[in-house]
Amino acid sequence: MKRILFVIFIIPFLIQAQNPRTILKKVQDKFAKQENFIADYNQSIKTNNSTSTIKSSGLFYYQKKDRFRIEMKNQIIISDGDTLWNFDKKSKRLIISYMIDEPTTFSLEKFIFDYPPLCVVKFLNKSENSEDSFIIELKPKDDELPFQSVRIWSNNDYDIKRFEMTDLLGTLYIFELNNVKYNQALPKNNFKFLVPKGIQVIDLR
Repeated sequence: MKRILFVIFIIPFLIQAQNPRTILKKVQDKFAKQENFIADYNQSIKTNNSTSTIKSSGLFYYQKKDRFRIEMKNQIIISDGDTLWNFDKKSKRLIISYMIDEPTTFSLEKFIFDYPPLCVVKFLNKSENSEDSFIIELKPKDDELPFQSVRIWSNNDYDIKRFEMTDLLGTLYIFELNNVKYNQALPKNNFKFLVPKGIQVIDLR
């Protein structure tokens, strides 16, 4: 019994004793090895002055260089890394803009690779019922970045499971990935929006 208790208590201690940047590097290395992935996703948005939460879910496709496709019940969002297409199925309206002009667009590569060197990185304690092994928090060293903090959840295999970002206005964005399948054979035009006839197009480029 004493040996079992010792093991139970020593594992969290060893995790906390590791340098969070070392763990982050392993998460980065695992992510960098994947050419693409498909996952079920859930997103929640909660503004600082509201008690309600905006929720959405769907299928998330990702490919290197910030190419992604999100398919939801009434909406499709696609990026080829430069251009962003946001199609509302109900209103049959398509908004086209540049990725750089959309501050709320979630760039996985920026949060995983570009922002950490500009942040203070530390571990957070995870909840007891969480299956994830690590929670890493990023806090900007100055006020140049477009967020107050970012939290990254990963499991023992260093797969990213969840992001939480609090922007400069206090809005909380939660992005969860489940049933992740790596390196899939994706359609050739998966990250381009082929504009159908009969829809309204608003081009902001």
